Amino acid sequence: MTDAIRFEEGTVLFVESPDDTTVHLVEGPLAMELRRLGVFRSELAIVSEWLSRIPADIHPRSISQVDSALAEASLLGFCRCFDHKHPLRPLKPKRVFSPENRDNFDRLKAIRNQLIAHDSQLLTGVYSLIKKSRDHSAIKAFSFLISVPFLALREFEILRQLTEITSSWVHEEHERVSDKIVNLFNDLPIEQRKSTPPFTIQVGEPKDFFAPEKPRIKL
Repeated sequence: MTDAIRFEEGTVLFVESPDDTTVHLVEGPLAMELRRLGVFRSELAIVSEWLSRIPADIHPRSISQVDSALAEASLLGFCRCFDHKHPLRPLKPKRVFSPENRDNFDRLKAIRNQLIAHDSQLLTGVYSLIKKSRDHSAIKAFSFLISVPFLALREFEILRQLTEITSSWVHEEHERVSDKIVNLFNDLPIEQRKSTPPFTIQVGEPKDFFAPEKPRIKL
């Protein structure tokens, strides 16, 4: 687990470490891989937290909208780690899962694509109905929607299992790469290690990445 850190005049310091502990930026292919794994570890930790808030023995009739939203968000967040459109190099199912669990993963992706991301139930599960009186006069027309929440499917438990498997795999890979970086750094000459500058970061105003490219013309 990552130690708690704090910023002090732009310098990163460990909260519960000796005063002579310093933090330094690492560059190179291994450093890039460590950052990549760190992103996935963080994303999976969020998914695991959402899943932990859903009771393990929840009954289909007691599923709330919050429970359903957490389940769907967990599925989306989990699948995003393997999505080829991920800004980082995505995780590879063949490296993470056994052949049986790769089949389970494919089922989860199909559910994500058909029921969550694009919702194939929208047209097939909704009906236009009319209510009429005893004299056969129309009283009211209304729509009736039948949908099965992801949380009610058996694949939800598969999501729990695969999230745990993936989290463990990412953690082990992160530690493996971390140990390799430590060993390579300790193999450097002592003078080079002494001269490594501490890592600093400038915390300024956050950049607005979501502003429209062309501002609207105000008349």
